[in-house]
Amino acid sequence: MSRTKRRILSIIFNLILILTELRAIQLSFFNGGKRSWEFLKYYTQDCNIFLLITSVVYVFELIRCIAMKKDVSKVVHIFRFASMGAALTTFLIVGLIFTPILMDLSSYVGSSFYFHFLCPLLGIITFYLFDEGCMIKLTHINYSFFFTLGYSIVLPILVGFNIVTPPYPFLDVENNHFMLSVLYALLVPGIAYGVLVIIKLTYNMLNFKRIGNTVIE
Repeated sequence: MSRTKRRILSIIFNLILILTELRAIQLSFFNGGKRSWEFLKYYTQDCNIFLLITSVVYVFELIRCIAMKKDVSKVVHIFRFASMGAALTTFLIVGLIFTPILMDLSSYVGSSFYFHFLCPLLGIITFYLFDEGCMIKLTHINYSFFFTLGYSIVLPILVGFNIVTPPYPFLDVENNHFMLSVLYALLVPGIAYGVLVIIKLTYNMLNFKRIGNTVIE
């Protein structure tokens, strides 16, 4: 597939992803018939908003690149990679940890269906199959890790000062055992970092033989 055709397909799939994310945000914002910003305290929703922002930026960047016959910028590549790492992290945590442990499919109902499954899945498909090929380096994992690390630091502080209610039971720093909060502080960022490493390895393998790859320096 030529670079221009792949870019056009990437634009189309990213537009579908953008519309899907906007629908999910609408459902969350008007949850229960009332307007609420409470959904912003959840890691999953924040990951999807991050994915939405990078998708919008990526579409405009691809249009610019097609018109001017240039490569996608390094900064856009890194942010794109970071958002995919966050989206895949929440996709795997909900699907492989929360749902089996709790034996509950409510994570795939209403807006949660979009946030936990459909939007991350669309993002992953778009990223691997249609986005501009690039070789991801280890340093880019460190840049991309700041999103999850920031959430893992900021949210417990906000909960501890009663600025927000705990979005997850393991973030209830007042009522939970101290070690549970410590475990969370290590587990979630650890999973996120591992996911970024997996994306780096698999994505680089997929793009190794593509024509017109961009190596991010």
